[in-house]
Amino acid sequence: MLHPGAVATRFGQDNDKGFINNIVFKLALPFMNTPEKGAATTVYLATSQEVEKVNGKFFGNMKEEKPRDRYYSVENEIKVWDYCQKVISPYMNK
Repeated sequence: MLHPGAVATRFGQDNDKGFINNIVFKLALPFMNTPEKGAATTVYLATSQEVEKVNGKFFGNMKEEKPRDRYYSVENEIKVWDYCQKVISPYMNK
């Protein structure tokens, strides 16, 4: 699993999120990662032999990180699994 963090792209910037949210996003833009930095971990995971056989781990800033305990639990794993099964079930051969 990978989270690139906040990345300064124009993705979604043309949507009107309301006056306050629009201002907040515009003010935060200079403090966000560049698209290149945001993509660095994705490129690393896709190309590095160091992580070729690594599965089921969380990565950020080109290194393995431990997810925060409040997000990582057996209960949350079951919720995600059940949701994924529900979403893909119409496409599965029965």
